[in-house]
Amino acid sequence: TCIFPTIACVGDSLSSGEFEHVDENGVRTFHDKFEFSWGQFIARATGNKVYNFSRGGMSAKEYMESFAENNGYWNEDKKATAYIIALGVNDLLGLQQAVGSINDIDTINPENNKDTFAGWYGKLISKYKEISPNAK
Repeated sequence: TCIFPTIACVGDSLSSGEFEHVDENGVRTFHDKFEFSWGQFIARATGNKVYNFSRGGMSAKEYMESFAENNGYWNEDKKATAYIIALGVNDLLGLQQAVGSINDIDTINPENNKDTFAGWYGKLISKYKEISPNAK
């Protein structure tokens, strides 16, 4: 048996396997190709179930404000034994959100976290600890 039979990858385009397509008119579009993501390479190599809770352009703030809830990622049937959280590019470069620090995180009441990348990331970790307390 595996130590982590279910793994959830939480991230942005770097986790979703996003590909860029340029059509004959030079119009660029981006498409998440989960089957080509590094999470699915892990799944194939280990035989584990790997969820991909990612999307190109994702930020920790959006993930917490709407994306996870709207996609059922907090649901019991999506609970994992390990979470790989890989966000930050869109928070820091796209939203130009302040990085913040450990002082922006309230581990007792995450709703008090500051509106910084560290604060939103801390909320995300707290939520998954609540859902799956023994996960790594």
